[in-house]
Amino acid sequence: MGPLIESSLPDQGHIEVRRDVPGKHHSQHDSETDETLIVLAGHLLCYWDSGETIAGTGSVVAFPAGFTYGTVALDEGATYLIVFDQMKMPFDG
Repeated sequence: MGPLIESSLPDQGHIEVRRDVPGKHHSQHDSETDETLIVLAGHLLCYWDSGETIAGTGSVVAFPAGFTYGTVALDEGATYLIVFDQMKMPFDG
């Protein structure tokens, strides 16, 4: 297992690898667990009722359980991990 996967894998939960073509839209939804998006390549617009952010290669965006958000892959598309549950960050104690 690679270092990024190993460091991202939650104590209990799973990781999804997703590749979205340009313009791919995931409508607003919420999750029963925390979700952390880690952008591996490209750009992803993450939006919610009160705002939005553009996450590029190397960006990490975290959404707590119950938070409603959606995503759109921008011009070059996006490849990213979704970590379900709380993420273990390498710099956490």
